[in-house]
Parts: sequence; C-alpha cells; structure tokens
Amino acid sequence: MPAPLPIFALSFSLAATCALAAVAPPTNEQIDRAVEAYRKQTGGEHTRDDARIGELLKDFSIREMSAAHFERLGILLDLAPLDMRAAFLDRLTRIAHSDKTEEGAAAAAQIVRLIELPDEHAPPGAAEEFERARADALISAAEHPGFARAVQAGRGTIVYSYMFFYATDRRIIERGVVSKLAANVTDRWPEAHIDDLLAFAEGIIAPEARVDRATIDRVRAAATTIAQRIIARPETDEQTREGLLAAVGAINSAAAKGELVGGRAPALKFLWRSGTDRPGSLTDFAGRIVVLDFWATWCGPCIASFPHLRDLRERFRGAPVEIIGVTSLQGWILDPKAKDPAARRIRGLSPEEETRRLAQWVRDMDMTWTVAVSKQPVFNAEYGVRGLPTVVIIDAAGVVRHAGLSPDDDQLAARIAALLAEIGASAPPATDSPAR
Repeated sequence: MPAPLPIFALSFSLAATCALAAVAPPTNEQIDRAVEAYRKQTGGEHTRDDARIGELLKDFSIREMSAAHFERLGILLDLAPLDMRAAFLDRLTRIAHSDKTEEGAAAAAQIVRLIELPDEHAPPGAAEEFERARADALISAAEHPGFARAVQAGRGTIVYSYMFFYATDRRIIERGVVSKLAANVTDRWPEAHIDDLLAFAEGIIAPEARVDRATIDRVRAAATTIAQRIIARPETDEQTREGLLAAVGAINSAAAKGELVGGRAPALKFLWRSGTDRPGSLTDFAGRIVVLDFWATWCGPCIASFPHLRDLRERFRGAPVEIIGVTSLQGWILDPKAKDPAARRIRGLSPEEETRRLAQWVRDMDMTWTVAVSKQPVFNAEYGVRGLPTVVIIDAAGVVRHAGLSPDDDQLAARIAALLAEIGASAPPATDSPAR
C-alpha cells in the first residue's frame, strides 16, 4: 500500500473543490487547447499566473479526471493555483490508493509534481517538510503495485527524473527506491521519456546515493544505448541531438565513473571573463595552480563564501595560483542588494545584457578573483558539480587533484600550498586574518 502523504499536502477546501467541479471530465482536446492557449498567452514563459490558469481550467470537472488527464495537463499541473492544486491532490490520491493498475501508479507519480515548494516567506521548518513530503510521494509512487507496468507503458517515468535530486535522500536510500526503479530499466525503455532515464542515470552516480557499481553501470549502459539510437536517426532535430549528446557525455564522463581526480582536467571554454575582452579557456592558465569555484548569483551559500575566496586570493597573490569563479548564462540575475524583493530577480536578459550586468555585479560584490561565464552549464557534469558552490583544484600540469570541495574548507590553502611545493614554488606566508 502506498505510504500516505503528509496531512498538510492533502488539506483542501471542499467548497473550492465543488466549485471547480463540472458535469463531465474534460476531453483530451479540451486539455490540449488549454495548454496551447497558456503557451501562446505567456510566450513560452513558465511563470505562475493563478488568474490566467484558473480561467483556462475553470470548467474542468476535477472529480471526474483520470490520471491520464493529469499527465496531459503537463505544465498547467505544475503551475496550477493553490486551491486547484489541493483539489488535484485529492483526486490523484484517491486514484492512487484505489487503483492497483498502471493508472493508479501514474496518478501516484503525478502527485510528486504537486508538492508545493515553499517560498522565501514560508515559516521555519517549511523547507524540511517539503523535502519529507516530496520523498514520501516518490516512495509511494515507486512502491505502487502497478508502477512497473506503468513504466513499461511510458507512464510515471517522471519519478526517475526526480532521482537526480533525491537519490541521496536518507528516506529514499532506506527504502531501496533506486533499486526498485532500476529493476524497470532495460534497453526497451520508452524513447519518448529518455530525458527521465538520463536524469536518473546521472542522479544515482553520486557517492552519497550508495548505489552499487553494477546497478549504475547497467542503468548507464541502457540510457546510453537508447539515447544513441535516437541520436542516430536522421529525423532527430539538431537541438534534441545536441541535448542527448551532452547528457550521454555527462553520464559517461570521468566524474561519473569516479575517475575525475587524477585525470586531465576536462575542457572549459569561457564566453566572458572579468578583466579581459578575450574570454579564452582553461588552457590559458597552463602551468598555474587553478582553483575553480562553481557558483551562481542566486546561490546564497556561494555569496556567503566570498569572504573566504577573497582571503584566499590575498593569501596567494604573487604566486602561480589562479582562482576562477565559474558560472554560466542563466537568462537572469539575482541582485542581493535590491531593497525591494520584487526587484531582486532581473529576468529576460540577453547574453550580452547578462554579461554586462554580471561585470557590474562582480564589482559591487568585491569579487577580487577572476570570474568567468563558461560555455558549459555551471552544473558541470564533467567536473561532478551537483550543487553550488563546488570547488575543484587543478595542478600546474593540468591534472585534477581535488574535487567536490567547499570554498570555506579550512584545508584549501594547505592543499594549494602543497601543489605549489610540487613545482618548486614557495607559498606566501600564512596570515592570521579571518575571513571578512
């Protein structure tokens, strides 16, 4: 029996549910028209607009909808208004608990999408409750008696994509969820859902997930085979082909195979770099100890670590050491100094405008080390970057010596000094000045 969802996730207004109910379930055509209308009205921007979405879905009889209907809603399910989400949750939960077939399993999988992410105004503990609710929903879906049949039919595979984030969750590990999901993976995986399988393959690689090597290799092989099959087809569009090639490269990278440390540093090309109009690449720093700090403007822990990086830059000034803060284009920038919370997110930026604003951002935040925008995503799979900030240290010969570190690691300076000693370079004397 699937584990019940937390009470808060099922709380809803019966009055609201009844008000949303009509006389018949929506047809597939009605759902498709609503989704298409939303896309046209928003120009492809997936932002929540309760009034607009509520109007598009107001005549839908939620109490009569099937799991297949909810799957078809797609982005409208993700962005539905809160009162409607509560009604959606109730209906999906009823289906998941009463139907032991693939339909019930598909309903359980869609519940995961409705667990509401708390905003910055949420009360203390809301984030932890969200993580518990999301993990419980994933467990419920994976343990549903109809889940294997649902996956074979190309339904419920969204659960696999969430493992990119939750494979390391304690509850997921204790219940053996990854093993349950991996048992359904073969090279006959439904091709339309290859993205979910690739995310799963990348997620279970994390050492913290404690997945055995045989399972990882089997999932990786199946995902690679299916992706390459799609890539090889002449009718596959270029954007899809490039995305699949990148994903296949990620799950077969040295980092994915536990071979990053001790191997040559993966290529890193820059679109922009502070202090120069020639962005260049990582190879420009050959012969120097390079400290890569992967970060983003919206990452609070990244910003909190800046004093440590600033002190590290001062500590090794004059030595053949380069500290590079690596980020990537996001299409927006978070301004941490904006007084109006509504003005903090500066959206819709072109690459040129984003790098222009980033240059000012770097000055405002007193980032005294080199900052670069990489061509590759900041969550760089080849460097094993799964969270921000992440620090990687490369020696003067271009070999990765340390990975998965934190900028506030109190051993960073000692590690750098040891690498300098290897090339006969002396490290500047340490100072007792604390991080400011």
